[in-house]
Amino acid sequence: MSSEHWEATISFPQNYGLRVLDELDLTDFWSQCSLARGWCFEVISGGWKDLEMTRKLFYSGRHAWVREYLVVGLNECVSVLSKEEPVFEVQVPSSLSFKRTPAGTA
Repeated sequence: MSSEHWEATISFPQNYGLRVLDELDLTDFWSQCSLARGWCFEVISGGWKDLEMTRKLFYSGRHAWVREYLVVGLNECVSVLSKEEPVFEVQVPSSLSFKRTPAGTA
């Protein structure tokens, strides 16, 4: 992730699912997950994992350790299903917080 003023790398050491979508395909989430509010969110409910859970054969998502994160970009957004929290490495410091921001749909 980068902007004119900062740069950071985010990695997920034990991810097992990635989905990249244009931000226009995620307009349902804009009120909670936008660049104005942050760029890395832990999705508590109503996200990609919940959508996949509607499939009877989505076995991985039924494990209690499965967590979902949404990394918001200017044009693309990345959903990540992971066993561990993300790791942040800051290359150019910023005043922005690099803490996860919980998000979920009501």
